[in-house]
Amino acid sequence: MRGPRRVYLVVLFWISLLVCLTSYLGAGYRAAAAQDALSADTVAPEAVHEVTAHFALRSHPWLSLHHFLYQWACTEDADRRCARRMTVSEKKMLAALPEPDRILWLQAVELYRAVQDRSLLFDDALIQVKSLISEPADSIPANLSDVPLGLGKALEAAMPVYRKHWWDQHRERARQWMRTTAATLRSVEASSVAQLEHVYGGTWPEEPVQVDVTPYANWAGAYTTVRPTHVIIMADGNGGDARDVEVLLHESAHGDFFTQPLKSTLRTAFRAHQAEPPDRLWHSVIFFVSGEVARRTVADRPSEFKPYWAGIDAFVEGERRNEFDALRSTLGALFEGMIERDAAFDALASRLSATSSAGTDAPE
Repeated sequence: MRGPRRVYLVVLFWISLLVCLTSYLGAGYRAAAAQDALSADTVAPEAVHEVTAHFALRSHPWLSLHHFLYQWACTEDADRRCARRMTVSEKKMLAALPEPDRILWLQAVELYRAVQDRSLLFDDALIQVKSLISEPADSIPANLSDVPLGLGKALEAAMPVYRKHWWDQHRERARQWMRTTAATLRSVEASSVAQLEHVYGGTWPEEPVQVDVTPYANWAGAYTTVRPTHVIIMADGNGGDARDVEVLLHESAHGDFFTQPLKSTLRTAFRAHQAEPPDRLWHSVIFFVSGEVARRTVADRPSEFKPYWAGIDAFVEGERRNEFDALRSTLGALFEGMIERDAAFDALASRLSATSSAGTDAPE
């Protein structure tokens, strides 16, 4: 019996060894296959992030590609349907691309040319495009086929070309901008947000506001869609200065958590003077307040800081100059602690209502 038993044990040993070897090789094959699939489906390296107490900054490959193609197509639009053109410096690299890449890229650009009469900020279809490709950041969105206007097809075809020629550069530009901007935010955001809440009468949300940093945005360099609040901002320069913080504070204020209480406050103040607030006054308030908070919390030389609104002709010497004259004297006094919030908005409404009435009663 010892002989057969020994044979049985030897056979059992080799069977066990074969099973283990097969399992090991199979696991290795599956891991390799998974890695191949990951490489095929992702834009490497992955999206990068910086998170502060109030902002979640992210560089997202699909959103970056979307805005890159949109602005590139705008420069190609002979019909001049785009509102304002941005300079797309990467166009000078086009001739050096391999012909297959160049053909794929120009086909995607052509599809984006068809949407140049649509606004990234106000057009429902383009807002849906942004929403559908926002998640996940590091793989091909499963819903590209649902992306409207044929842009899903354009994005899928263009992504390998983008990955090969531009994504690394754009990602690194965004990484630098986010790193320096997040460092500045961490030192000033608590006091900045407290000032915003006091003026607007709202409360910053518990979750950080989502900010996607892209190589290009809309013509203004940044825009915000709401419900949920989602900021798109162009990585311009090294980041972290007072103007960058001002733009982030401005864009975030477009969220309902600040815009709705601000509009309510303005309505109440103006109705006390038998008037209605001018249609875009709430936006003028956001311009003024964001610049003032950035000047007070970030600017190295506050007296020399030039807020964004000061570069807009309509606010400085055009039809809306009277709004900013009133804002400087009323909300400016609020920032200085010379007047309470309700009194500041009442003074603003009193001044602008009187100006409006005088203009209405004046002879033609």
